[in-house]
Amino acid sequence: MSSILTHSRHRANPRQRGGFSISQERYQTMTTAARLTLLWLSLTLFMEALIYGLITPLAPYYARTLHLGAGQLGLFFAVYSVALFAASFPSGSACDRLGHRPVLAAGLLLLAASTMLFALVQGLWWLVLARILQGAAGAAIWTAALAAATTLLPTRQRGSGLGWMMAVTGLGTIAGPVFSGAAFHSLGYSAPFLGTAGIVLLLTLPALGRFLPETGRESRQSSSYGKVTDLKMIMIILLVAASSFSFGMLEPLLPLHLADRFAQNSRDIGLMFGYMSLVYFGTRPLWGYLGDRRGYPALILPGLIITAFSLPTLGLAPDLVSLYLAAGIFSAACCAMTTPCLPLLAEYSDQKGEESYGRSYALVNAAYSVGLLLGPAAGGWLTDWFSFRGALLIFSLLLLALGAGFYRYSLPHKPTPAHRPDR
Repeated sequence: MSSILTHSRHRANPRQRGGFSISQERYQTMTTAARLTLLWLSLTLFMEALIYGLITPLAPYYARTLHLGAGQLGLFFAVYSVALFAASFPSGSACDRLGHRPVLAAGLLLLAASTMLFALVQGLWWLVLARILQGAAGAAIWTAALAAATTLLPTRQRGSGLGWMMAVTGLGTIAGPVFSGAAFHSLGYSAPFLGTAGIVLLLTLPALGRFLPETGRESRQSSSYGKVTDLKMIMIILLVAASSFSFGMLEPLLPLHLADRFAQNSRDIGLMFGYMSLVYFGTRPLWGYLGDRRGYPALILPGLIITAFSLPTLGLAPDLVSLYLAAGIFSAACCAMTTPCLPLLAEYSDQKGEESYGRSYALVNAAYSVGLLLGPAAGGWLTDWFSFRGALLIFSLLLLALGAGFYRYSLPHKPTPAHRPDR
């Protein structure tokens, strides 16, 4: 297990091969150790997503037992995004300076601690503290796991490999509320938290010991985020933020539309969001595979355009069948828009000869948290001023403007005859 990837000892000079810092030989095949490492990384992301969703069905319990109002519950839910944003940047720098394994180990230990705090909750501020620690743990886990996976995956398989990891994560997102509700009703409040905290501690063991090999520390010489000024990087970060903003906007608004327009109850609303999650995460491996084969930028723009045109149809659908169809198209298109972002960021990093995947994915986490935090508030404000349909239309226009910027700055353009270089 001394070498994760075969031929890694033949690493090329970072400035060779067109500016790429990783030799093509390094990415020919993967050993069994590398595949086991990817499985372990997928399980850590699965557990983080599952634990994130544990509290969703428990909101009425907190409101009843701790006498919390809607505003206090909103604060409790919002601090996760704030902590995720704040902890993303130090997590990314630590990954590139110290290696991925220690950062991932710290994140898993922090996740286990925060989960046990939930089991012992005694008041609102106890909940807020546990949620802040959970957000910080999420930043470390997501940044380190994605950076490590990118280091392990062959260059031409990053889209599909990361797509499968995100699909597994989606299962955790869906399973979390279901598991929490069942365990709460069958075994009591503390059961879902204590059980998952124990599993996380078991997953931490490979990172604490030497059971699995370390994955690169290629970028220790630099810890700045100066490359964010690159317009291509900015476009990718804005795409991630737009995706999380759209789902964050729909979380409070779509349930109200379903209840008012179609008389849907809580179970029906849950089914709608479960369906959208299944479509989003279920299509992710497909989009990753197509990105590997056809190029990542070429996949983003069609996905963005379809997302922009399908989003307003959620407010225009005349019946539930049409609404489910529109929601499925929107979810699949939004996934096509964002799936190539992770491997494309890694590709940009390789082209600069850096391999600073930790900082790249820290920016992704930060952008995701900002979109998730601002989406509900901005969506509610737009709906109050206009309507649900108006809010969706305005954001669709902003998406199209983002698509124009992506086309201008990120897609390769053939030189015109007047500007072609002399032969």
